[in-house]
Amino acid sequence: MPDALTITRPDMAMATIAVPSSSLAAAEATLAQMVGDALPAGLASVAADGLTLLRTAPARFAVLSETMDGWALERRLRAALGDLALVTDQSDGRAVFRIAGLDARALLETGCALDLDPRALPAGDGRMTEVIGIGALLLAEPTGYLVAVPRSFALSLGDWLVHAAKAVAARSALSGAVYSA
Repeated sequence: MPDALTITRPDMAMATIAVPSSSLAAAEATLAQMVGDALPAGLASVAADGLTLLRTAPARFAVLSETMDGWALERRLRAALGDLALVTDQSDGRAVFRIAGLDARALLETGCALDLDPRALPAGDGRMTEVIGIGALLLAEPTGYLVAVPRSFALSLGDWLVHAAKAVAARSALSGAVYSA
């Protein structure tokens, strides 16, 4: 994990998939073929072929990609799933932040009520939650976290992240403590 706390805005495509119960088994089989792996049982993610697939509810998924744009992602998912599911490009409606470094967990803990301990939220697991009262998709990564929020809240979350990072850095410097995510 990088030592310095970093906050970036990766160019990331995002789509959501909603599956009716009548086609859930077939849609899950198709998605498993796409990623070449069994789908995560709980709220874990699986990554392959430039895609990160995260189950967000029993019949709901989020798909993230840093290798293609939103339209390409949506077309790829629609081509694979056909009439099995509803696919919606969320890329222009979501802002994604990557928070990485030793203090990433300490920073998010000041505004997110989830237990971010790696035993409770290991890398690859994600949750729908709130960060400073903003509905968010949070995905734990080996080096930190991805946080996706509605684009209209990007400025508010970005400002909060900067201020919270300064506060966490000051606390860390004063106490000599090193946080680990």
